[in-house]
Amino acid sequence: MSTSGINSTIIGAAEREFEKQATVGNSELDKMAFLQLLVAQLQHQDPLNPMDDTTFVTQLAEFTSLETLQNISTGMDDVLDSMSRQESLNSANYLGKYVESYGDQISIDDSGNRTAFYYYLEENVVSGAVNIMDSNGNIIRSYNLGAKAAGGPYELNWDGYDYNGNKAPAGVYLVGMSCLNSDGNPVTIASQVTGKVTTVYYEDGVQYLGLEDGRVINRNYVIAVREPLASDYAETTEEAIARVTQEIADLDTKISRCEEQIEELEAVISDTSTSDDERAKAEKELELAKAEKLVAETEKELLEKELEELKAKLAA
Repeated sequence: MSTSGINSTIIGAAEREFEKQATVGNSELDKMAFLQLLVAQLQHQDPLNPMDDTTFVTQLAEFTSLETLQNISTGMDDVLDSMSRQESLNSANYLGKYVESYGDQISIDDSGNRTAFYYYLEENVVSGAVNIMDSNGNIIRSYNLGAKAAGGPYELNWDGYDYNGNKAPAGVYLVGMSCLNSDGNPVTIASQVTGKVTTVYYEDGVQYLGLEDGRVINRNYVIAVREPLASDYAETTEEAIARVTQEIADLDTKISRCEEQIEELEAVISDTSTSDDERAKAEKELELAKAEKLVAETEKELLEKELEELKAKLAA
């Protein structure tokens, strides 16, 4: 009789024995199922042809590896749970504190007070626009930003009114901004908000901080935690009038300087003693000076219109 046939029968018996013990469960072996299979193989091995010791040692090594991997997995779950608990505890430290964060929301209370909203520009811009949207995404107000230099912070100067001149209801509003450089390409804008944290919660694996005025920010976007400042709230109408008046005066100075520069460059160009290279350089500078003057005049015109609206609201 062939021993291979005996071995085949015995191995089949071991498998049937194991099948009786594990007819339900996962399709993958856990460490107990692995051990049961190993014991079944030992019980049903052929006494005349025992299991090869090399195979047995290999199976024991596999069992040890399986147990080690499962222990590591369990340990990692414990670590992740611990990290999650620690993160929650750390987030609780935000409660009652003021935070500075990247964000795109602004709020108004029942008294018309607005939270501050600042933005930074990655490069110089020649034109820009702001859209104020309600909670449904409807644009209630749009206005131009005008030319601005790279850097910041610049404060968003929405007056809190809609297209029809009505005061916007108390609530949270979304701010959409777009700016273009001299080449007509979009300029990157980084906007920042501040507020007092009153709630901390998770949503889809992301932790959010709820502010006292109803705004929500991603905890990963927080820049700083600090005490409240007067600058956390937007300027009053009186402050806006003073600011716009000063900006108009600064633009008048800039326009006058451009006019002087234009006059000097035109004199250089018309001078017969000017070389061709000097004339070509002066013509380029003249073109830039005229463009700068035009931008300043356009911005001044917009500010004058804004000043009239502010004075009308103050008088109302």
